[in-house]
Amino acid sequence: MSGAAPMEPGFENQFDLSHWTGHIISLFALTGSLFGVIPAIAGVAALIWYVIQIVESRTVQEWVHRRNARKIVKLQAELAALELRNAARAARQELSASAEVAAQDIRSAAKIAVADLKSSQQTKPLDPWPGV
Repeated sequence: MSGAAPMEPGFENQFDLSHWTGHIISLFALTGSLFGVIPAIAGVAALIWYVIQIVESRTVQEWVHRRNARKIVKLQAELAALELRNAARAARQELSASAEVAAQDIRSAAKIAVADLKSSQQTKPLDPWPGV
């Protein structure tokens, strides 16, 4: 562990030589191309350098991270809703199949009950002339 104090967030690249060099060269290239001292391609290169620096900045990276995190949460919610919908569909199909089996059982029990009633009624002879 070094004795240096920790840097504040956002100042990690403050003492990076490549960043300082890139900013100085880009500044001279931009101003030089504005005044016509150097070709316009140098100004375009400087603009590209600044765009890259802006995109790589902590602020933009945090925005991108938050945006991606929101997308992930939204997609997870959609996935959970789809899973719930599929589970409900499967439960309905299972319930429908169970209801169909129960209906068949009731029909067969009713047929047996009707057959028992018919058989019990047929065992007694009917007297066509009661009391005569």
